[in-house]
Amino acid sequence: MRRPSRQRGASLRDQRLAGIRPQKFGAERDAFVAIRIEVDRLLGVVVAVHQD
Repeated sequence: MRRPSRQRGASLRDQRLAGIRPQKFGAERDAFVAIRIEVDRLLGVVVAVHQD
């Protein structure tokens, strides 16, 4: 029995990262995660610069 996809405290992004989404999103999820990591890294750099 699968857990409900809508869990308390589990955002859609967390569900995607955890691989809970349907399998048809496999390739899209991998690309989405890669883009997310890149965006988060770039935002981290931007935030660090702006905090200076």
